[in-house]
This record gives sequence, C-alpha cells and structure tokens, in this order.
Amino acid sequence: MDLYRILEKVHGHGGICVPAHPFRGWDSFAENVLKVDSIDAVETHNGLDGEEKNRKSARLASMRNLPSIGGSDCHSKEQVGRAFTEFKNPIQTIDELVSEIKKGNCKGMMR
Repeated sequence: MDLYRILEKVHGHGGICVPAHPFRGWDSFAENVLKVDSIDAVETHNGLDGEEKNRKSARLASMRNLPSIGGSDCHSKEQVGRAFTEFKNPIQTIDELVSEIKKGNCKGMMR
C-alpha cells in the first residue's frame, strides 16, 4: 500500500502517524519524515536504539518542528520503561493521548 494512502487512512480514522526508530536498519524511515508533511510526531527516544540514533531522531523532530515521543521497544522485562513519553497533562483516554501528541504536549525521555 502507498505511504500517502496509509497516512490518509490513519488520519481519516482519527489516528496519528509516528515513525518508530526512524534511523534503525536498512529500511530507515528518516528520509520520509523530511519529505512527508502528514507525520504527526517522531519517536526520538527508543529503548533499543543507541544514543546516536536517538540524537539523530531528536534532531529530525526539531528540524520538522514535530513532537517527540519515547517508547521502550522492550523485548525483556529489564527493558520496560527504559524510554517513555512524558506528558504535560494527565492522559485518561486514547482521544486525549492523540490530542496531546498532536498539540506537542509531550516529550520523549530516557531513564
């Protein structure tokens, strides 16, 4: 399926499009973040990516003025909570989560 069609469908259902670990692997999504206007945020803090990849992701989000989120990407119990997203306001529902990310009321963090 075409990337633009996927983005359109996700947004049409009220969702957000956030590339995870945009600098990981041979099929990196980072280049698309620079070209595509309908990206809503960038995962800038990933629990499995190293400091360099996370730093590049943070720069990418800053260049595009996109919100930053974090994700543990855990594959073992020791990795839970290593990376996370801090929100300015309490989140009680999925709608609030989407709204706060869209507004940029969040920040990716590492422990």
